[in-house]
Amino acid sequence: MTPLPASSPYGSLNIQSVPSGAAVFVNGDYKGTTYPNDPVYVSQLTPGSYSVVLSMPDYQSFSQNAEVQANKAGEITATMMPSNTPSDTTGQITVGSIPAGAGVYLDNKYSGITSMVLANVPRGSHNILLRQAGYQDWLSTVSVTGGSYALVSGTLVPGVSPTPTTKSAPSMMIALAGVGVCGVLVLLRKKE
Repeated sequence: MTPLPASSPYGSLNIQSVPSGAAVFVNGDYKGTTYPNDPVYVSQLTPGSYSVVLSMPDYQSFSQNAEVQANKAGEITATMMPSNTPSDTTGQITVGSIPAGAGVYLDNKYSGITSMVLANVPRGSHNILLRQAGYQDWLSTVSVTGGSYALVSGTLVPGVSPTPTTKSAPSMMIALAGVGVCGVLVLLRKKE
C-alpha cells in the first residue's frame, strides 16, 4: 500500500470480506468485489461519513458507517453471516468494461451500465452483451453457480457494429422495371 501524501485533503478505505466474493458499495456506488487477500481500495474520499454495504449470495448484507479522515486509510473487514434461508439457486455476476459506462444486457434484457453487480441471477448459462455508442458490441457467455459469483469484463473495440442494409419497396420496383425495359429492348434488337 502507498501512504497518502502528508498534505492530502483526502482519505481512503480498505474494505475486505470473510469469506471473499462480496460486492462493495460506498454511498450506494459499486466499488468492486473482494478477492482473497485483495481488499477493495477506495481512494480520494473527502472527509466525512460514508455508508459501506457488502452483499453476497446466500449471505446477509453487511452494512457499516465509516468515518473518513483526511490523510488516513480506514480499514473495514466484514464478516459475512450466512443467510437463514439457503438459496443456492441464484448467484451474482460482476460486470465491468473498458471503457466503463457500457450498457449491460443479461439474456437480451437491459440491466444497467458498467461497472455493476447483477444479483439473484438464476444458476445456469447466461449471455452478457455490452453495448456502447461508437464501439462494437461485445458478447460473452457466463456460467452461474448457485451461491457464488462470476466476474465478466469486456474490452470494447472502437467502431460501429455492422447493420444489414435493406432496400425499400419503391427502389426495388424501379430496379425491376429497369431490368424489364432492358429485356424488351434486347428482344426488339434481336427481331431486327
